[in-house]
Amino acid sequence: MSPYRHLVTWIAAIAIVACVGATQVTAQTPEIVVDIEEEIGRPGNLVPMSILIENLSDSIEAFQMGITLSRPDLMFFDADTTVDTCYECADSACTSLVSYPCTVEVVPIDEQGTLTETWDYVQARTFGSFDLRITAIADNNFDELPGPITPFTNGILIKVVGKVFCDVPDTLTD
Repeated sequence: MSPYRHLVTWIAAIAIVACVGATQVTAQTPEIVVDIEEEIGRPGNLVPMSILIENLSDSIEAFQMGITLSRPDLMFFDADTTVDTCYECADSACTSLVSYPCTVEVVPIDEQGTLTETWDYVQARTFGSFDLRITAIADNNFDELPGPITPFTNGILIKVVGKVFCDVPDTLTD
């Protein structure tokens, strides 16, 4: 192959990579907005907090989200300790999983009237009472029911239950 032909081949390859890279950069990014409503609660009471979603462009079939309380002096997530099945990788490549019984802190949730009400798996767990991880899967058994949260859907994604501390000062109005 002549040096000129070799140079043309390299230039063509670089041009193709540049075009593919430019196409990937301009791809649409998902637009999903999640917000937590402001709630009112009295000391010692359980307070359901609505997590709102505005889904502008994607179908959502599963999600995992983390929530950390910004005011851990006011409330906490009151969890029930239960025995569940946990999984971890059996090898460094994670080609198989090993299951074992473990205790987890499950936070009460309220799915009634929410977008995840009919989903197969929805659970909220806490690790320390001030943070929360919510995991949800619409179709856990692959029968295509229930369906995903479709684009242009607004509503309550889920309600998690927190508990207001008993010793909140009366002068505090937040």
